Amino acid sequence: MVSALRKVKSGDPMRIPAATFNTFVDSARDYLQRQQGTAQRPTQAFRQTGIVPIKNASGADAARFTVLGIDSPMFSPSEAADSFANQVAFVGVTATASHAGKFAVLLEPIADGEIGKACVSGVCPAVVNVIDAGHQFADIAAGQPVLAKLEQRCEHVKAGVLTADQAASLDHQQTPIGQHLDAYLQHLDMKKHKGRRVCKSHRDNVERYLRRIINECNMARLSDLTATAVEAWMIQQEAKGMGARTLNVARSAAVAFAAWCRKTRRLANNPMRDLPRADEASDRRRKRRALTQREFCLLLDAARRRPVMEAMTIRRGKDAGKQKANVRESIKAELDTLGWERSLIYKTFVMTGLRKKELASITVGQAALDSETPHLILNAKDAKNGKAARIPLTVELATDLREWVADRLERARQAASKAGTSIPLTLPPDEKLLNVPTALVKILNRDLKLAGVPKTDARGRTIDVHSLRHTFCTWMQMAGVAGRKTQAAMRHSSRALTDDVYTDEESLEVAEAVEMAMPSLPLAKADSDQAMAVATGTSGVEVASALAPALAPTSDRGRQSAANPGTRGETRQRDGRKDVARRVSEKSPQVASAQRKTDACGRPHLSVPLTGAMGRTGLEPVTSCVSSRRSSHLS
Repeated sequence: MVSALRKVKSGDPMRIPAATFNTFVDSARDYLQRQQGTAQRPTQAFRQTGIVPIKNASGADAARFTVLGIDSPMFSPSEAADSFANQVAFVGVTATASHAGKFAVLLEPIADGEIGKACVSGVCPAVVNVIDAGHQFADIAAGQPVLAKLEQRCEHVKAGVLTADQAASLDHQQTPIGQHLDAYLQHLDMKKHKGRRVCKSHRDNVERYLRRIINECNMARLSDLTATAVEAWMIQQEAKGMGARTLNVARSAAVAFAAWCRKTRRLANNPMRDLPRADEASDRRRKRRALTQREFCLLLDAARRRPVMEAMTIRRGKDAGKQKANVRESIKAELDTLGWERSLIYKTFVMTGLRKKELASITVGQAALDSETPHLILNAKDAKNGKAARIPLTVELATDLREWVADRLERARQAASKAGTSIPLTLPPDEKLLNVPTALVKILNRDLKLAGVPKTDARGRTIDVHSLRHTFCTWMQMAGVAGRKTQAAMRHSSRALTDDVYTDEESLEVAEAVEMAMPSLPLAKADSDQAMAVATGTSGVEVASALAPALAPTSDRGRQSAANPGTRGETRQRDGRKDVARRVSEKSPQVASAQRKTDACGRPHLSVPLTGAMGRTGLEPVTSCVSSRRSSHLS
């Protein structure tokens, strides 16, 4: 066959062999037979493609993408066995409920009684009546009763009997609430909040609380999700001992789930909108406190020593509890570095106010330690409020962090030299600045125990990792930093959160502050008649002239004289101020620095000095444009 169909080169004589001629004849016959359709080979298999011929028997012309129900095959085996075996074709009729799962989508307009192409499988466009954007698939709707119901619903919306949201939510009322919950959890898996995926632990907590509420309240449909039912559940759990904070977490999960159902038009409104919150202020189960400066210094020392100390401590035998264990020097060096890192982590928490996850996200590249104003760069995706921030560092902390980075670089170079690899010039910018342990709270508990600092005080307030952030805020307030600046340093949304939640009032020395602020006001000894006369102004004594020298300095007196009756009280007040300043300075170096800026009497210096001559009243300087003459109307 191959030689019979050999091509002829240009210039060669053309001879047509018999085999070639016969091939041409066979091809022509095959063509004619296929044109007439009378010589189909019964052994030829039909290959299904999803697109089949369909006859429009709906009684009306059908446009493109119209859905027709499949009624029967176009060819029956008894009438046309060959056509039935080699070509799949259907008769299409008007779709009803009985055609669910058995329908075809027309790929071209087909007149009534004509044959055209339709798609019965695969993916193709179709005309769908979308009632709810939350629907995920389409199928043949029910028959005339359902169609009439839908038409009636549309009429109710037009007449104002139903809102569009109420009409859309009717399709979801019979769906089990568990299916809605599964869809909501899928939404949380894909949701991003402030550029970050929803935390897995948060997603798991939401699922646990919602399933518990649904099961214990016997909710079967979305119509059972009511504020009354959830509030009754909260009251029951409160009676069983559940804390207000935990109740509000469960409440927030229920409110968010109902809000999502409202957003996806599964509910016409949010039934949880007015669900009351539990009172956390009167039922705080975890009350944190700030550490004093002395307690924190003890904690730093314990954190630095404990890794080596525990490694050298013998656990069993006659020497149990003694530090006599044989530990290699290399292991000691590693443990000493570990203690250094832990103490530096604590110090960074207290001197920056960073949260645990925020500090854990800081890399070497985000630490600007050599800039004019050292700071850490907190990315928006790692901050709790979703906003990027620059965290200022004190000079001391920046020095400590530089020494830490330099030590790590030196250890990395030694390791590279020992392994025979290239020696790094700097640490990788994406390497963590400090390796914050996941179980830091357990480590902190052991360090507190070694330091002799009680985890829980007499008032039931505890110390945990977040207490270090409370300590930062409290120390800022004790140092006299303006409240607005403290709020900015804490990156809080409101001043009340800074003052009421994160400031430890017990550490503010309120009693000493009152003692320092209040002036000495001695009571004059006089009989009742004389006191009444002075009070009513009928004694003839000039009250203003008697009180003015005691309360305000004048140009000729400067300060209160020793002969004045208030001198003893003023001396007591001044001594008290000095004693308070001494006690406060022992607790806070920032306060000590502020206390140095006082005069000999213990009063703080004014930021703007007064100039000019002192007026007669001693309250303000006399200016050239204001006369100091007394008015006759005041005499």
